[in-house]
Amino acid sequence: MSEENLKQFIGKKHEGPINPKRANVTPSALFNGMLYPIIGFTIKGCLFYQGEANITDPYGYREKFPSMVKEWRARWGYEFPFYYAQLAPFSYDNMGWGSEQTQVALFREIQHQCLQDIPDGGIVPTVDVGAEYTIHPPDKKTVAMRFLLQAMSKAYGMKGFVADGPVFKSMETLGEKLRIHFDNAPYGLSSYGKEITGFEIAGSDRVFYPAEAHLSGRSMIDVQNDKVKNPVAVRYCWKNCLPGNLYNNYGIAVLPFRSDNWDFCSYAQEPVTVIFETDMGNDIDDALALDMLYKYQDKGLADIALISVNKRYGPAVPFIRLMNSFYGYGDIPVAIGDTLELPDQKLKDGPYTQKVISSGLFPVRTETGCDDAVKKYREILSAAKDGSVVIISVGFMTNLRRLLQSGPDETSDMTGQELVANKVRMLSLMGGCFNSRTRREFNVRFDVLSARYVFDNWPTDIIVSPWELGARIFFRAEVLQGLRYASPHPLDVAYRNFLQMPYDRECWDLTSVIAGVDGCNGQFHTSRKGHVEVSDDGVTVFVPDPDGKVTVLSVMADRRKDLEAFIETVISAPPKIFRSQLM
Repeated sequence: MSEENLKQFIGKKHEGPINPKRANVTPSALFNGMLYPIIGFTIKGCLFYQGEANITDPYGYREKFPSMVKEWRARWGYEFPFYYAQLAPFSYDNMGWGSEQTQVALFREIQHQCLQDIPDGGIVPTVDVGAEYTIHPPDKKTVAMRFLLQAMSKAYGMKGFVADGPVFKSMETLGEKLRIHFDNAPYGLSSYGKEITGFEIAGSDRVFYPAEAHLSGRSMIDVQNDKVKNPVAVRYCWKNCLPGNLYNNYGIAVLPFRSDNWDFCSYAQEPVTVIFETDMGNDIDDALALDMLYKYQDKGLADIALISVNKRYGPAVPFIRLMNSFYGYGDIPVAIGDTLELPDQKLKDGPYTQKVISSGLFPVRTETGCDDAVKKYREILSAAKDGSVVIISVGFMTNLRRLLQSGPDETSDMTGQELVANKVRMLSLMGGCFNSRTRREFNVRFDVLSARYVFDNWPTDIIVSPWELGARIFFRAEVLQGLRYASPHPLDVAYRNFLQMPYDRECWDLTSVIAGVDGCNGQFHTSRKGHVEVSDDGVTVFVPDPDGKVTVLSVMADRRKDLEAFIETVISAPPKIFRSQLM
């Protein structure tokens, strides 16, 4: 892409010296060096073999790739045909992913979606020509033949054959099996005498099992698995490396697909044990995130073991206790960190926490004491199963640093570092900003030393929801109407007292809750593994590193609405304690 085209996505000109040995990944270098010199030469069309460099940003690719095609056509001055290949199966172990994961399956889906915005285009399936341990598959001939059919049929108008591979059309339920209908298979489907592979089905629990697949009629496939008595979804080749062997009668492979749209709930088979680390009162999104956690617990997806406060403003603890009781979870323990750890912490008036407590509308619990956060962390972690706890941190990292630095005590002979390494599965963290060289994100800049220590020393995976992700997703004020199952409602009162109404609020903390409970596979785009460097003034930089533990989340524009709708559905739903009263 040219610099002029690219900067609308990256926001500014590429800065810094260019390394000639890395020109292939320097923005606009390939355009300037290889494409620009031939603009003006007459061409019939383009055959484009997509490389793997874009797989860590599928949603960004959804916008950039059609824009690239549009620019090329504008530069040449006519709408030439454009045909491109999907990525082939590969294990992607080198990315820290693996054959069974689905990051690249999502990218293939995005590639297929791009066709909607590329008129006179075509896509070449490669799901049957991959190589698990060779990222550049050796079978180039099959791909070339499919490109040839695209050009002959579409660009040159030759008749008598089909150029496009079969695509999923619809699904129907027939008892314990699903029947799949396809388009682009006018003369039927075939596996050329082999057992059909690549299909998976799931029931309402959203757990997929390999499916037996059989031809049923000319362009239909029946799929089933004895473990799935009531199937509701089917997927085909929906893994990084799950080859398929189903074709139309011209030997063109079926494009990978899924019938579901389960982007935001993976539904773990056991509840996720959650510790919620919050600076409640600094922003209303902490209270919104807490509502989501209660709803996850209602559904049996989360078990909130502790709510830990990492700020010193007084109303935070009684507000959380009030919320616990209101949602029916009054026994969830609340702890607070050593407030002297943050002498320079920014104090806000905390109007919404104080006003909810002093409103007289809700019973206020009278407890005055509060456990020390680190002591309570160690107690809960020492009793937990290995690798079972997810910590969701949406505030300062002071308590997390103190936990890592804690020594053995009466609850455990392990150090804090050892406890975390043994008991914690993942840290889902709201913090940092990675699309600016100057922005100092709130949770980092008010305790830089703790943030740096956690990023440098945390022993398990860290999923980071950065500032720029939450800033693109909004909780809409009209969603408050869904809280009418209880009047008054503490979340409604809190929201109306945070800023002047009406206003929509960014969802920084809510994305960390979703990633912590539901996971991020298929919900957000995930970066490659890396580590985070924290400057003395709180600027954060993500550095790709195969040995790193940090993954950064992002989301594309056309998925924001889906995510906002999911948040609206969760927060407006009555909690379990109220549903029984409404029935």
